[in-house]
Amino acid sequence: MHILSGIIFCDLCHKKFNFKNNTNNNHVYICQTRKNYGTSKCDCRIIKEDFLLQIIEQHCKILNKKYETSKVKLFVNKIKVSNDYIIIYYKDGSLSEISANHISY
Repeated sequence: MHILSGIIFCDLCHKKFNFKNNTNNNHVYICQTRKNYGTSKCDCRIIKEDFLLQIIEQHCKILNKKYETSKVKLFVNKIKVSNDYIIIYYKDGSLSEISANHISY
């Protein structure tokens, strides 16, 4: 099982994201609907795993929390993705919001 599997959701079609190993050996997550039926059914963006992990790590640093990649699911509740934003919901009630040109923790 991959680090963020089961906690990333599409805010357009409300399906889970699946892990995919990209051609350049980049780990990405893609909406199930987009993966199975194409962008005509859901055009939600593909998200790089490294990008999400960097945001989560930065959030933990700001809050003086210990960060370990292998234990991300212990403090991340869910991640909602749309084409305009990503919201990471943490189990302590805090969140990270990412939009085109802004990140708030």
